[in-house]
Amino acid sequence: MKNILNNISREIHLPIWLITLLVIVFLLRIPSFFEPYWYGDEQIYLTLGQGIGKELLLYRDLYDNKPPLLYLVAAIAGNLFWFKVILGFWSITTIVLFYKLAQLLWAGNERVVRYATITLTLLTTIPLLEGNIANAELFMILPTIASFLILLSGRINPRRVFIAGMVAGIGVLFKVPSLIDIGVPVVLWYAIWTLRRMKFSQWVAQSGLFVAGAVSPILLSVIFFAIAGAAREYISAAFLQTVGYLSSWRVAEGGFFTRNQPLIMRLAIGAVVIAMLLRLYQRHRVSRSFLFASTWFVLSLFAALLSERPYPHYLIQVVPSFSLLVGVTLAANAREQFYPYPLFALLGAALIFYKFTYYAVFPYYENFLGWVMKRQTDTQFFSRFDQRTPRNYEIAQFLTQSAQEDDRLFVWGDEPELYALSHLTPATRYVASYHVKDLRVFDEVAESLQSNPPRFIVTTGSELEFPQLATLLNLQYVLVNYVQNARIWLHVAINKE
Repeated sequence: MKNILNNISREIHLPIWLITLLVIVFLLRIPSFFEPYWYGDEQIYLTLGQGIGKELLLYRDLYDNKPPLLYLVAAIAGNLFWFKVILGFWSITTIVLFYKLAQLLWAGNERVVRYATITLTLLTTIPLLEGNIANAELFMILPTIASFLILLSGRINPRRVFIAGMVAGIGVLFKVPSLIDIGVPVVLWYAIWTLRRMKFSQWVAQSGLFVAGAVSPILLSVIFFAIAGAAREYISAAFLQTVGYLSSWRVAEGGFFTRNQPLIMRLAIGAVVIAMLLRLYQRHRVSRSFLFASTWFVLSLFAALLSERPYPHYLIQVVPSFSLLVGVTLAANAREQFYPYPLFALLGAALIFYKFTYYAVFPYYENFLGWVMKRQTDTQFFSRFDQRTPRNYEIAQFLTQSAQEDDRLFVWGDEPELYALSHLTPATRYVASYHVKDLRVFDEVAESLQSNPPRFIVTTGSELEFPQLATLLNLQYVLVNYVQNARIWLHVAINKE
């Protein structure tokens, strides 16, 4: 076995410990390949991906509030198993690129590189921060890391800077907060300028070129949707609605500064911390590599806190820079290794203040092993993820057996997996009831249902929340099945009056 690993190591120019780590990553990801359709966001991605396969246009025909690349990956995957497999290989590639980046930053200190890589590997793989879920954060950190790797791996020139910016911009097309990480090289170049190692005009030119590169993929995507006739819907859903999303969990009144006081305070704290880091660098107390990693940490933490929502996968954006700082703490020189602690304290304060949640790790693997060893049934296995999952599979099976290929479905409830499992086309462009409620588009949805009634409607939420739907069900639908608290309605166009 050792000889095999040595041969592989020589062929791909990676150390044996990293190859071993990648094998462990693959083994740890195997349970995720067999997860049921249960996680709401994943099911939205798959539903929109299936819509792309049916030649529906994103944002115009199907709605969600992220840029398009995640839905394109879901479309390529076709189902949850392949979606997870793609994520697995994407994550392995991310780890390798991160290792290369850490090597460039801490050349000659293999211990920093190793500790940092192991930290990133664990936090992006195990379920603690939803490393098992195909969320945008796990996809977007790869182009960010690749962008920084391009910048640091050779002599800076306009072509390299622009290409690095373009790669960073690809990350934005997975999720918009990735845009904030673009500030990392800008701050680094500013620091170099303050020490008179770069002309001010060079800093402006390089920063502008990097930002222009980052904007170029975004602009190309806007042009694509403009040609397709959905530019307004795309810009609104993927970019403009992000602004409202930032404070959607807070009830705030008053002027701009009153409503956005928490955001402004976080911005001020981040600016002060970066200013302090710049001062340490100018006084030669920390290295350029530490300044790079710590600035990245501050900016990515600010990005993760934008919405003030405590979802654990938001923290994935912080993991690469956090991992580098862990490596510094454990193995850097004595002068630097204590500087990350105030930054860790800042992270801890944010975790406590915003009450971030997490997922248990060992029960996840215990559940999978129990299922593989046939100590529990499929129903028991599914229920450990979500109590509603067995019910949703039963509903999807009924729909699959009862529906024709061209039939359409409307689900009133937050169970987008019913679309993904049944492969039925959504009757409206909104595939989760919280979209309808948050955007207050009841009239638009009601008009779509009334003008072109779908053959099936499934209600898992209260019809009283949507009076127009209750009226439509009463006039044109009959109840054909009842699964736990879910009702399946069939269109018969019978006027019951």
